[in-house]
This record gives sequence, C-alpha cells and structure tokens, in this order.
Amino acid sequence: MARATGQRFLVLDSKENICELIGTQIALCEGTLHLSDLDAALTAYGLTAPEIKNVTQALAIREEGALEGTADTNGTLPAVSSESSIERL
Repeated sequence: MARATGQRFLVLDSKENICELIGTQIALCEGTLHLSDLDAALTAYGLTAPEIKNVTQALAIREEGALEGTADTNGTLPAVSSESSIERL
C-alpha cells in the first residue's frame, strides 16, 4: 500500500465505488473474502466491469499474500510487577 505520513491509504479512481471498496477491504481483512474471489464477488453484487476494475485497481497495490496467514496466539504474558495496578483476567 502507499504511505503518507506514516498512514496507509487506498487510491480509488472514482468516488462512486467507495462503499464497495470499503466493504471489500473489510471482508479481505476479516478473511471472509479471498483476493482470488474478488471479481466474482463484485460481479455477484451487481457491479459492472468498469466498476470492478475501479475497486480492484485500488486494492492492486497490496502484494499477493499480504492478507493471508494466521496469528500465533501461543505463549505467555510478561510478568506483572507487584507495584503495578494491572490485574490479569
């Protein structure tokens, strides 16, 4: 993705598809949509070929595989000192 002052942003050629871009980005990040299924999903949603191109080009900056993988949730939390007011749940 492009960077501006430390923040990430997506470049959309036409503002008419901003809702589709936001929804697609959320679905990709949540893992409910895979990048390889994007065209079919947008077609099923009723977008035209130019609209699909508009959304997919905004996402094309993202390198393949950037949305794949799992987080490692194994491990232990650091110890809390006795002076701390932190309470582990």
